[in-house]
Amino acid sequence: MCGHQAVTRWISWRAGLVRPELIQVCADLATPEVAERELRALEDAAKVHPKATRRLLTLTRDAMAGNVPRRVIVQPAYEWLLSPE
Repeated sequence: MCGHQAVTRWISWRAGLVRPELIQVCADLATPEVAERELRALEDAAKVHPKATRRLLTLTRDAMAGNVPRRVIVQPAYEWLLSPE
């Protein structure tokens, strides 16, 4: 489920990383309202952790939003899960 409250559950200090990551997860960012809400949640969390990388995970590439700030990394969850980092 997507939503602002999910941010605290998805803040991740991935083991072995030099820089912490804020991770927000949402199945589908197709509608502007959902994308805005998820990005706002990341920005709110970034106020507490300003040096953290901001990452937004989606279910598939098709579910990715087009209008995302450069400072936010958007990628399908399967890519993130399979990454060696």
